[in-house]
Amino acid sequence: HFDGGGLLQTLDPTSLAPLRTIAKDVIRMAVAPTGDAFAVVDTEGVLRWFDHFGTQVSTARTSGEVLKMVWSTNGRTLGVLSDGHVWVFDAHSRVLLAELSGEMDELWISPDGRQILTAELRDITVWDVAGRQLATLAHPAVIIVATFAPNGDQFYVGLGEGSVLVWDMATHTRKTTLPGDGVSVNAKHRLHAAVSVP
Repeated sequence: HFDGGGLLQTLDPTSLAPLRTIAKDVIRMAVAPTGDAFAVVDTEGVLRWFDHFGTQVSTARTSGEVLKMVWSTNGRTLGVLSDGHVWVFDAHSRVLLAELSGEMDELWISPDGRQILTAELRDITVWDVAGRQLATLAHPAVIIVATFAPNGDQFYVGLGEGSVLVWDMATHTRKTTLPGDGVSVNAKHRLHAAVSVP
């Protein structure tokens, strides 16, 4: 149980009373989509890995304020975003694969865990897990929302004026644009509809 006040505890399944404290001063938590692990970052920038029983199995150090933690859908890769940095970890070995630096305020990981995407207002940079820059996806307006297609073949980006851009992730080229109506809130709805289309 993460209480939002920094304590991470195991709970009695019947009474929901706290049994033991697993971690203190937690500011971010991310559960693996596979359900077999989770990770937390504390106020000191320490990343702690736990198995599904709540047993700590490893630690690593980050720096700055951690803004986001993202798992790949297959549970192979974990990304941690902080002020101008992204740490990319192999989720099974908990080995640091890459440290990325630059203007970054958003983070996505492909479902297979092989491509890391970072964004800064209008541009998305595509990296491999070793930290090599593969491409830059430039956009004509501010990025509001974005997501991968479930199979990872496409990446959808909702822009501030309401349009949705569809990127081919094998070639890193724009596949199509779904025009907007000038209203940024509609980008989220249009993106949802685009991803739902087979």
